[in-house]
Amino acid sequence: FDKAYGFSKKAYGIAKEIGNVKLQMETSDILAQSSVALGLYKEAYNYHVEFKEMADSLQNDSNIKEITNLQNQYDFENEKRAIEQEQQKKDAINAEKARRQKTVRNAFVIGFVLVLLLAIAILRSFFQKRKANNKLVEQNAIISKQKEEREILLKEIHHRVKNNLQIISSLLNLQTKNIEDKSMLSAMEDGQNRVKAMALIHQRLYQNDDISQIDFKEYTAQLLNQIAGLYPGLSKVERKVSIGNVNLDIDTAIPIGLILSELITNGYKYAFENDKGLIEISLEQKGHDYILKVRDNGPGLPKDFDLSKTPSIGLRLVRRLSQQLYGNAVYEYIDGSVFIVTFKDTLGRKNIA
Repeated sequence: FDKAYGFSKKAYGIAKEIGNVKLQMETSDILAQSSVALGLYKEAYNYHVEFKEMADSLQNDSNIKEITNLQNQYDFENEKRAIEQEQQKKDAINAEKARRQKTVRNAFVIGFVLVLLLAIAILRSFFQKRKANNKLVEQNAIISKQKEEREILLKEIHHRVKNNLQIISSLLNLQTKNIEDKSMLSAMEDGQNRVKAMALIHQRLYQNDDISQIDFKEYTAQLLNQIAGLYPGLSKVERKVSIGNVNLDIDTAIPIGLILSELITNGYKYAFENDKGLIEISLEQKGHDYILKVRDNGPGLPKDFDLSKTPSIGLRLVRRLSQQLYGNAVYEYIDGSVFIVTFKDTLGRKNIA
């Protein structure tokens, strides 16, 4: 690691001197890893942040090029349309001149004059409608472009938030390596899981075509698998997700994601023995009201357990977040532990407020 750190330091200086951003990004990543191994945590953090910023910068350059190409294509279409309109005006003027000459030559034919006037009226109406339609098409194109640019911007914001949360998770992970106290280590790991649950929501938002909401069934399955991966000794525990076609907005999804993270983590910590068991998650929707159930077939909590008086930070967080969503959280024992969380989505909360 000493050699890796020394060679990477030289490579980093050369890359910075010649302005090679990609090489500078790669050497920053290597320096961050070798600094952690050597115990240089402050340097590791600085190099890791620099690596993430340069990675985001390269991604931003790609997005800017894409937007520029779209703008050039839009300008080309507008110019082409303007040329066509100008040509149509010239054609109309030439046609009008020809008709006037013909009218002068054939003024004695009254019937022909009446037909010609009627034709001119119809043609004028046609051009007026066509002009109105062209204007409407241009306005729709502008609105569509603005919507697309806004969606690209919001996706970039969610991407940056996800990256920042991942940096926090990485810092927590670095911090746990120096902690020997089991209770402190457990608390740090719980905090890291909460950060990952929020990062997963932002990741799904910027990956979706619709950035205003997420498919909660897919999110729940991914979160469950993510937490289960932290407990390789319980790989045979059966995982079941019973959720229909439910989409939640970000203001509702983040607190519910944190609630799920706490309840799933508690199940894996305390409910299962000998790599056997079942954890089941279900969600029912009735208008703007929802009922979330997290069940396991473990031994359950003590008979005198009261969720409103529990000293557990995680379960207190579950109770407070459910109240924040105008709902409640209760515990029951039915062949295992069952946590029932009721809540309302954003529109339901606004209707009450």
